[in-house]
Amino acid sequence: MPTTVLPLPTPTPAVNNGPGVIRTYTGKLVDVRALRPEDICIEDIAHALANTCRWGGHTFHFYSVAQHCCEMAEQAKLRGHTASQCLSVLMHDASEAYIGDIPKPIKRLLPEYRTLEEAVVAAIDAHFGLDVSPEACQIAHTLDAQQLQIEWQRLMLSESYCDMHPAAGERDFLRLYHEFSNATQS
Repeated sequence: MPTTVLPLPTPTPAVNNGPGVIRTYTGKLVDVRALRPEDICIEDIAHALANTCRWGGHTFHFYSVAQHCCEMAEQAKLRGHTASQCLSVLMHDASEAYIGDIPKPIKRLLPEYRTLEEAVVAAIDAHFGLDVSPEACQIAHTLDAQQLQIEWQRLMLSESYCDMHPAAGERDFLRLYHEFSNATQS
């Protein structure tokens, strides 16, 4: 049976919005160099993080930044931290939705990236009213360090870990976001 060759779509010119401007999942054009709280969207964050692989993609199985954040937030919840603190833990890597995930050893070599990251984090914190207290930051830092060790064992040294489809990671991230943000508003 012969196969039908479909015509290629007519190419459209690439949109040149200038350096630093990206199109998000929801269609917003945002300048990451001057990100404002009103530019931030939870759906953009959940979708982008669910489609971004941790460890620069050098894992035996796909493991998204969203899944990493969800596992940390679930740990924070199990340890009895407040909903506000759990929300801050969930959102600790949200900046990567706008500027990408760069493995820590490389990130340390890029001072301009770190400056940009700080500004993006500030816009996200302001948009969601995240708990940026020293206690909340320490909780996220501690859980992140522990999660790093867990991930090293099951993602880098083992081929037996079962990966999660990005759509499931996105769904779980949004579920936890709504759970924690609704609890903080009660």
